[in-house]
Amino acid sequence: MRFGRTGMPFLLIAFALAVAGCGGHGGGGDDDDDGTGDAGVLPSQCNSATHECTFVGDDAAPLGDVACPAGFSCTFQCSTSGCGAIDCTHGTACTIACQEDSCGDIACGAGSCDISCEGTSQACGAITCGTGRCHVVDNGLNGPATGAIDCRQSCACDVDCSGGTGCPAMRCPEHGDACTSDNTSSGRCDSTVDPACQSC
Repeated sequence: MRFGRTGMPFLLIAFALAVAGCGGHGGGGDDDDDGTGDAGVLPSQCNSATHECTFVGDDAAPLGDVACPAGFSCTFQCSTSGCGAIDCTHGTACTIACQEDSCGDIACGAGSCDISCEGTSQACGAITCGTGRCHVVDNGLNGPATGAIDCRQSCACDVDCSGGTGCPAMRCPEHGDACTSDNTSSGRCDSTVDPACQSC
């Protein structure tokens, strides 16, 4: 009986340590939720209530490579050296405006992309459209304002070479024989004229 009484405190201490150990793991989970959850990694330019982000970059405050978070609609406003590569492969929609050598390569996904590249030098790098709608305006003043444009996967792609200097090499959507490009500066994609260029 005496052994049972002296052994009881040790059992209680051991039990308390075991519970604390389990609680520690649970607390770690809570810390992870607070520190590394969606709110913790969401860029400051994004509003979690509206699921919208606005990124503004220029030579005074360059953004570097930047991505639109999954499930968000994003706007990118980039001027001279303001942005690096832009990744919109997970965004619901992206509007991208690049001026004067301000953007690197641009990649879009299933969300729609509206891309404007303008300036006396190449404002955008290569553009790869995903399966969503894709609209690209190349308004180069002294030459093409974009790199190569690839719309082969897009459900509807329109490329406007409004600068008059011709767009660079491009590939139109491959949804039918009537929708092709010659992969030269004189080729262009227009889903409003060629119904075969769109499937959405």
